[in-house]
Amino acid sequence: MSIRRNPSKLRTLSTNFNPRRGNAVDNTIDLNGDGVIDEYERQMADIQNTEPVTKTYYITRNFENTLPPEFVNSNNDRYISFQYCRATCSHYLDGETEVHCSFIPRDEYCDSLVWYANLVPPDDNRKYEIISRKNTFKVWFTDAEGKPITPDNFTLFLKLEYWKNLFL
Repeated sequence: MSIRRNPSKLRTLSTNFNPRRGNAVDNTIDLNGDGVIDEYERQMADIQNTEPVTKTYYITRNFENTLPPEFVNSNNDRYISFQYCRATCSHYLDGETEVHCSFIPRDEYCDSLVWYANLVPPDDNRKYEIISRKNTFKVWFTDAEGKPITPDNFTLFLKLEYWKNLFL
């Protein structure tokens, strides 16, 4: 009896054996029962076996901040996304106060301008890849002309995205 004619025979022998790749063994399962692990089944196994990304919000009211150690020490890709900043200057909210943060990786590009306070960014394009291992960052504000200002109070909302290390 041929194995190709009886796929169930192949599944009982080894569900992870792929005859097209020789004696390679994968962590995939023959989903459709045809005896061959194709690219779709391999992609599904990769999706199911990967660690999910950790997304957490970082909310601060301080000018000098410390990032969580699990974010800083991750050996995988790390991102900080600007979500929103509410800032009160001279007892009112305006849309011309500029928010700056020192985590911007491009050599102080545009004086590390992130976005404007009290305005919601149109999409998630304020996402910055973090490549340094610094665990602190500073926040400062300027007016529309670039002069430093100190708001009465502010709340900065950031989203931290990182993948946890599998082997610690």
